[in-house]
Amino acid sequence: MPAPVKLSRKSDYALRALLHLSSAPERPIPVRELAEANQIPRKFLESIMRDLRARALVESVAGKNGGYILRRQPVEISIGSILRLFDGRLEPVAEDLPDCDEEAPTGQVRRALQEIGDAVNTIMNELTLEDVIRRRPIRYSISNEAEFQFGDGI
Repeated sequence: MPAPVKLSRKSDYALRALLHLSSAPERPIPVRELAEANQIPRKFLESIMRDLRARALVESVAGKNGGYILRRQPVEISIGSILRLFDGRLEPVAEDLPDCDEEAPTGQVRRALQEIGDAVNTIMNELTLEDVIRRRPIRYSISNEAEFQFGDGI
């Protein structure tokens, strides 16, 4: 089974909170409710929400019925922008590749990994919160899993 792409907890929790806010745009949602509904530690979520507010993705509403609301429409917020905010650019990395000439095999591997990273980032930049909301949840699977054995190369 391939290694999953690992997001930081901040990115994971930020996406959960933003998707929750997207599902109820008509009212501010208190951080307590966001934390409980999405199984996020409240203090950690408060920090994340401050970061999202600083980037003008959410707005805080004060008062008894206050909380957070999206500052932009879900169609205007890309998944890539959220992930980059907390994790930087996501791309595959080959650990322990020595420095080398571009035409050497290790240079070719680095170039291939960079192209894969570019493709992943393009997809994440095109995918919006709205897209995620409209899609049914999926279960991770590998379409050609039966063809590969552990340790098989590219």
